[in-house]
Amino acid sequence: MDVFRNDVRVALRRFVREPGFTAVVVSTLALGLGANIAIFSLIDALILRSLPVERPEELYRLGDDTDCCVNSGLQDNFSLFSYRLFEHLRANAPEFSELAGFQANTSPIGLRRSGASVSESLPGEFVTGNYFSMFGIKAAAGRLLQPDDDRAGAAPVVALSYRAWNRFGLDPSVVGSVVVVNGMPMTVVGVAGREFFGDTIRPDPAAVWIPMAQEVALRREGSLLDRADQNWLYAIGRLRPGASARQVQTRLTTALQQWLASQSFVPESARARVPQQYIALTAGGSGVPLMQAQFSRSLGMLFLTSAVLLLIASANLANLLFARADPGQTAIRTALGASGSRLIRQSLTEGMLLAIIGASLGVVAAAFATRALIALAFPAATFVPVAMTPSMSTVLFAFGLAVATGFLFTGGPAWVMSRSSPLIALSGMGRSGQGRSFVPRRSLVIAQVALSFAMLATAGLLARSLRNLEHQALGFDPADRVVLRIDPPAPLVGSVDRLASFYTQLQERLRRVPGVRDASYALYSPMEGNNWSSGVSIAGRKADPARPDSSSWNRVGPDYFTTTGTRIVGGRAIDERDAPGSRRVAVVNQAFARQFFSESDPLGQRLGIGAAAHSGDFEVVGVAEDVKYQNASQPVRPMIFFPAFQSADYADPSARNVQARSMLMRAIVVHAAGGLGGLEAAFRNAVAEIDPNVNVIRVLSMTDQVSVNFRIERLLARLTSIYGALALILASLGLYGVTAYAVAQRTREIGLRMAIGADRARVMRTVIRGPIIETAAGLAIGLPLALLAGGALKAQLYGVSGQDSKVMAATVAALLVTAAFAAAIPARRAATIDPARALRGE
Repeated sequence: MDVFRNDVRVALRRFVREPGFTAVVVSTLALGLGANIAIFSLIDALILRSLPVERPEELYRLGDDTDCCVNSGLQDNFSLFSYRLFEHLRANAPEFSELAGFQANTSPIGLRRSGASVSESLPGEFVTGNYFSMFGIKAAAGRLLQPDDDRAGAAPVVALSYRAWNRFGLDPSVVGSVVVVNGMPMTVVGVAGREFFGDTIRPDPAAVWIPMAQEVALRREGSLLDRADQNWLYAIGRLRPGASARQVQTRLTTALQQWLASQSFVPESARARVPQQYIALTAGGSGVPLMQAQFSRSLGMLFLTSAVLLLIASANLANLLFARADPGQTAIRTALGASGSRLIRQSLTEGMLLAIIGASLGVVAAAFATRALIALAFPAATFVPVAMTPSMSTVLFAFGLAVATGFLFTGGPAWVMSRSSPLIALSGMGRSGQGRSFVPRRSLVIAQVALSFAMLATAGLLARSLRNLEHQALGFDPADRVVLRIDPPAPLVGSVDRLASFYTQLQERLRRVPGVRDASYALYSPMEGNNWSSGVSIAGRKADPARPDSSSWNRVGPDYFTTTGTRIVGGRAIDERDAPGSRRVAVVNQAFARQFFSESDPLGQRLGIGAAAHSGDFEVVGVAEDVKYQNASQPVRPMIFFPAFQSADYADPSARNVQARSMLMRAIVVHAAGGLGGLEAAFRNAVAEIDPNVNVIRVLSMTDQVSVNFRIERLLARLTSIYGALALILASLGLYGVTAYAVAQRTREIGLRMAIGADRARVMRTVIRGPIIETAAGLAIGLPLALLAGGALKAQLYGVSGQDSKVMAATVAALLVTAAFAAAIPARRAATIDPARALRGE
C-alpha cells in the first residue's frame, strides 16, 4: 500500500509540473470515455433499467413481442390478448398472485375541468382494476384504481399521473373533482406516485389511467371490450413464491389453445393451427420492452462506434506518451536500481489516475449529452421517462471503462520504455530515430488511420442514406401544410349524421381562419405512422385462398387530395357529391392499379373490404399518385381511399365494429400560407368553437411530421458523423505527432544531408513520404473494415449500397488531404533546420 501511495504522489507531482500534457490527456479521455458513457446511459435507461415498482424481479409478462396495437385472428406467439381471453387466462393461472391487463398503446384523451373552454390533451390508458396493486404503487394523493372501479355499472373514475397533476399546479382540489374526459364526466380519485410512469418506457407515457369497464362508454360503437376476436391488451402478473415460470407457461399455453378451440370467430381453415399457438412467459420487471425492439440495434451500433473512437483516442494517447517519455530519465532510474516492473507500475498508476479523472469529467459530459440524445431521438415528445442523472450502474461502468482504458494506452509505452538499454540512452544513441518506441508509434498511427477510415465511411453511408430518405418523392407536398390530430368526443361516435355534420362545420370554420387556403380531414394523414389494412375483394377477380388479396385503406373528406398536394392522375377525386347516402365510390393509388388492374382500366371497376360478397360495394372513380403513408424506406403499398362516411352493409359484428371506428376522422389537414406560423392558437380555438369537448392532441406542420419519421436515422447519421470527424482529428494529430517526433530524432541526420547538398524541397518530400506511406497502409487495412461495416449496415441504408464508391473515394481523399496537412508543419520545420547548428548541437 505504501508503494501505491508513493506512486500516486509521484504521478500527481508530474501532472502539476506538466499542466499542458495533463490537460490534453484528460480532455481526450473525457471525450472518448464520455461518448461511451453517454451511449451506455441511454442503453441503461431505455433497455436495462427496471420499472420503479415493488419487487420487479417477481413480475412476468405474457408474451415476448411488442405487436401493437389491435389485431385479430391467430398470432402463433400470443403477446396481445382480447379482454375475454385475458379473463380466461387469469382464471386459469393460479400461480399469479395478481395478473393485470392494460391497453397495448396509449390513447390521447381530452380532459378539462369544469369551467374550462378547451380540453387539455393527455395520453390515457385503459387498465384493469388491479393494475396499481399488482405493481405495488402507492398514491401521492387520494387513492388509486381498485377492482371495484372496474365493475360494470361502477361510477366513472380516473387516476392521474404525478406529471398530469403537476399540469394542474399540484392543486389538492383536483382529487375528488369531476373532469370531462372526451365529453364524459368522470371523477379523479387520486394521483400515482412521482416516480411511476406506467408499464412501458416510451415517449409520452400514460398520464391518465381509466378502468377497463369504462371503455364501452368512452368508445361507444368502436368498443373492443366485448370483442373476443380483437386483441388489444398486454398482460403482466406477479408470480407467487415458489411458482415455476416454465410450468406456468405450459399451463397458459394449454388454456390458450382450449379457449381458441371453443371460439366461433376462428374459421375452419385456421383450426388446424390452434395446437401451434402458444404463450411465452418472459421477465416483466422492465415492463413491455418497446424500446428494446425500437432502439437495441441502433444503440448497439452507436456503442460499437463510440468504442472504436475510444480505441483511436487511446492510440493517440499512447503515441503522446511515447513522445513524452525521456529515455535518459528512464536510464538513470534503471541505473539506480529501479526494476522494469517498478517502472511499468508507475506508468500504469499515472494512466489509471488520468483515466479516472477523464471518466469523472466524462460522466458529467454524458449527463448533458444524454439530454441532447433524448431530444434528438424523440423530437416530438413532451416527456420521456428517462432519468438524466447517472445511475449506479453507469458510474460503475465508467469506472471499469476508465481502468481498462488506462491499461490500454499506458501499457504499451510503459513496457517499451522499461526495456530500454541504459547504456544506449545515456550515450545519446536514443536520438538516432531508431529507438524502440518508433516502430510501435508508426503501428499505432496506421491503426488509427484504418479505424478512422472505417468510421468515416460508415458516417458517409448513413449520411447519404438519410439524405436520400429526406429528399425522396413522397407523393404529396408537405410545404405549408399543417396536421391537427384530434379525438372526437364520445357522444359523436356511432352516429354517421352527427359525425358528418361535425366535420363539415369544422372544415368550413377552419377555412375561415386568416391565411388558410383549404382544409380537409382523413382517418390518418401521410407519414403519420398509421396504417389500416384488410383483405379486399375485386369484382371479376378470382380469389386465391393461398394468397388472399389485401390493401391498405383510408377514409378522406372532400378536397383532401388538393389539400395535401396529391395529384389525381386519372378520373376524379372524392368531393362533396360523395355523401353518406350517395353512390358508393373509391379512389385507388397507382400501386393498387398496377397490382390489380395491370391489364385493364381501373376506372369503373368495383371492389370492397372483406369477402367476395362485398366485391361490388364501391366503384373506382379515380386514381391518385402513389403516396408514402408509413415507412419511407419501403415501396408504396396498394391503397384505397373511401369517402369519410360512406358505409357498406356488414353482417359480421367485427366488420361493423371496424367500420364504425374507421369513421372517426382523427387527422385534420390544413393548407395555410406560410404553414403553421402563429396559427396554432387560431386552429385550437376554431375546433373549440365547434365543440369544446374535442381533444386536440397536437398541431404539427406536415414538414415536422415527415421529419419525425427519420429520427433514428438522423440520430445514427449525426452521431457517427461527429464520431467520424473526431476520429479524423485524432488520426491527424497522431500523424503529426509521429512526424514531429521523427524530425526531432533525425535532426542531426537532416542537418548532415543539407550540409552535403540536399535542398529544402527534397527534405520536405523525405519527411512527408513517411506519413503518406503510413496513411496508405492504414487505408489498405481500413478498406476491408469499411466494406464489412457497410455490409452490416445494409438493412439500415436507403438508396445507397454498403460499398458505395463515391463515399469510399471521398473518405480516401479526406484522409490523404488530412495526412498531407498533418505532415506539412513538421516537414516545413525540417526544411528550415540550420545544418551548422544541428551538427554543433549534436
